[in-house]
Amino acid sequence: MKINDYLFLILKYLKTKKLRTFLTSLGITIGIATIFTLIALSQGLQYYVQSELNKFGNKAIFIFPGARAGFVSSISGYFTNSFIENIKTLPGVERVIKAYSTSTIIKYNNYQIPADVLVINTNDINYLTYVDYNILEGTFITNNNNCQVDLGYQIANSPSLNNQKISVGDYINIFGQRCQVVGILQQTSGNPDYTILFPEGEYEKIFGNINYNYLIVIVYNYNIAYNSINNYINSLKGQTYTIVTAQSIEQIADQIIGGISMFSLIIASISILISAINIVNTMYTSILERYKEIGLLKALGMKNIEVLVLFLLESGFIGLLGGILGIMLGFFTSYIASSVLKFYGFIGLQPYINVQLIIFSLVFPFFIGILSGTLPAIKASRIDPMVALRYE
Repeated sequence: MKINDYLFLILKYLKTKKLRTFLTSLGITIGIATIFTLIALSQGLQYYVQSELNKFGNKAIFIFPGARAGFVSSISGYFTNSFIENIKTLPGVERVIKAYSTSTIIKYNNYQIPADVLVINTNDINYLTYVDYNILEGTFITNNNNCQVDLGYQIANSPSLNNQKISVGDYINIFGQRCQVVGILQQTSGNPDYTILFPEGEYEKIFGNINYNYLIVIVYNYNIAYNSINNYINSLKGQTYTIVTAQSIEQIADQIIGGISMFSLIIASISILISAINIVNTMYTSILERYKEIGLLKALGMKNIEVLVLFLLESGFIGLLGGILGIMLGFFTSYIASSVLKFYGFIGLQPYINVQLIIFSLVFPFFIGILSGTLPAIKASRIDPMVALRYE
């Protein structure tokens, strides 16, 4: 038989059983859509994380008090003045910025907006450009003892403002104080978008002494600075600090993405396995329904191998249909998911879809279908035409 003959017989039968074919391929569709979405988003997320980390790459090292507990260190303990001064003197270190991070709710007119707050000395403010804090409008805060702030882009343009926005020169209420907005930060798709820069001196007037919870170490030679900081911290007794770099964040992010991917793949595999069982059942049902037809085809000269190929291709086509529908659904869900993530601040995140992913999403379900249809196809190829023609 020619390939056209196979296609004619396969499509003719599948058209007569449209609903059954669709329902049988549905499990494949869900499984492939899950895998497609997962791979597209995980690769996109990896590129996104890499691009975000490249913004400060080898320019900065972060130090937290306490030992690592998951993604970052557990914030316990404190920095002594001697520790900070010693870090400043280490080779490769250009500047040490003491930082205190907290969260609050600011008020603007009758609106309330949740925000992260980075308390920092205004003498260090220009060094924040090394870690992706840049001014879009206005200026950085300049007076350490006045209540003035810089707002992250998403705070100034928060959906909570009901289509309004906070501009340079406006006043907000933060920590019970009326503070003037002197700058709006550039949009980054990262943490700066949701952060308010607050002057250290003004914070001390409100709350007293600051227990800084991390250091931003600006370096001019990354390798030398990292090694000297690491060696110094390891030499300390009775005190524990955690060094966080772009590379360590990337490694942890990859582990998290890998764990989520593995879990999702297991779920998708279960869906495909169930669908494969359904294909087996459907093909056995198809053989019973076409028992007499198979006998007639064999009586007219169709060989056993041709019957085998016919049913293998038919089951493969069911898998292929699931793959096509899965790709369509995967395109939709991956872009919907990325849109949702953008709403939560992942502005630059795009699903990464390439030709290899599309080819895999077609070839894999096709072979799953063929594999599922192997036993039914063998049974069909062994049907005795004389017995089949007498079958009622």
